[in-house]
Amino acid sequence: MPFHYRVEVRGRALRKMRAAEGSGANAEGVDASLLATLKSLRLRLAKERQVPAYVVFSDRTLIDMAERRPRDLDAFAEVNGVGAAKLKEFGQTFLSAIAAHQSDGTV
Repeated sequence: MPFHYRVEVRGRALRKMRAAEGSGANAEGVDASLLATLKSLRLRLAKERQVPAYVVFSDRTLIDMAERRPRDLDAFAEVNGVGAAKLKEFGQTFLSAIAAHQSDGTV
């Protein structure tokens, strides 16, 4: 049975994204554009591995990444939902995406 992928936001994450839409970032530091970039990356990685997107990272983890904007593996390890295995497997990939987003001047 194939997995069906969709980028879906509900509840608190949706409220944060709606608040961030008008200003680029809301008071809690969530950049909607960065969050969308992280969700897109998560979806691509999940499809490559043929697993549901939440297996890569949960929405809560991506929101925390967008709030913290870690710059190195030590800071990435502090993100909610990042353990040793996910740090090793996905850390550099997500750090690169965050750095690229910041260098685009969108933060």
